[in-house]
Amino acid sequence: LPSSLPSSMPSSIPSSLPSSSLSSSPSSLPSSVPSSSQPATDAPTQWGVTIFEEDFNGESNKFEGGGIRDFGYDGTKSILVKKMQCIISTGIDITGYSDIKVDFVFLGRNLETTDSFKLDYCFDSSYQWAEGGNWTSIQNKNWIPETVTFSTIGESEVVIRFKVDFNDEKKKIFTDNIIVSGKLGLPSFSPTDGPISPVSPTDAPTQTPTVTQIWESIFSETFENGKGEFQFGQFEIVDKDGNGNSSIRIKKTKFARTDWHPALDYSQLKVDFVFLGESMEPGEAVSVDFKFGKGSSEWNEEKRWTFGEDFENGIWYDASATVEMFERCKVQNIFVHNRFKLRLKGHGDQGNDKVYFDNVTLSAITEQSSQYM
Repeated sequence: LPSSLPSSMPSSIPSSLPSSSLSSSPSSLPSSVPSSSQPATDAPTQWGVTIFEEDFNGESNKFEGGGIRDFGYDGTKSILVKKMQCIISTGIDITGYSDIKVDFVFLGRNLETTDSFKLDYCFDSSYQWAEGGNWTSIQNKNWIPETVTFSTIGESEVVIRFKVDFNDEKKKIFTDNIIVSGKLGLPSFSPTDGPISPVSPTDAPTQTPTVTQIWESIFSETFENGKGEFQFGQFEIVDKDGNGNSSIRIKKTKFARTDWHPALDYSQLKVDFVFLGESMEPGEAVSVDFKFGKGSSEWNEEKRWTFGEDFENGIWYDASATVEMFERCKVQNIFVHNRFKLRLKGHGDQGNDKVYFDNVTLSAITEQSSQYM
């Protein structure tokens, strides 16, 4: 063997590589929060596609609900959410994206540490909301930047919702510079030199999500302590049967109604009650009505009980009415009405036409997708 290495070989390895061959990372995060002109990104190669943007400065607004205010992160405008309200985006096309990122800024006023602000999302107008983020202990009067990411699981459209849980007019949250970015998914197939083998049939059942229905009691009113939930209308609290049990009495076409209640994620509402007619005549009736959204003067009659067909005078009847919230609250396939009122109404034509109501219970079903079974 040779006793020594050739003299022509290098005596040492270079101490450094060309700078172009090294990858670098920023020494610090950007100090500014996301804005409509400079969206925050984790890595431009991943989140380089902005697919939705709203800074509330234009004539069009891509969110339903809330209210536009001349108070924004960049000194212009933002959208205000308060008192059990929410804002819901139009449908966002996410075809071809594997993951979605939502950047935004928000500012709270008069909030307490237990008050929360949430971002939810749902796919393909299902309105089965998944929680993307939930913020509490919010520092008031400061713009706070936030980012939420989630997988699209091959879906084609997403709707996002911002929602508050407090019920105080003084508490407010302003939201601005909402930017939705997408990460492009990988192709669903790879090229191959040979033919693709056919898929063998299987008897195994496909997996389908199950739906859990949860009943919630919103309120139950017996009128023993006054009007309770029914603070509006023209009616009296009376002891109809003289046994110490109170009920409400409505004459002619008068009514009793509630204040606004938040719709939250309810898919169904149900009103259970008892009623008794007095001096009612054929064609006269009793109804349960609902109003949805804000600023609307339209009441929806959900169910009617007619004298001679559904009830007679002097008898207490059990009654129930159910409302499909998704059918009532969608506008152009977007769930926009986030609150409602309930009204109990008489349909008589003389002063001695009376209806008594008691034991009024309002319940709701919240639909949530469970895990695959």
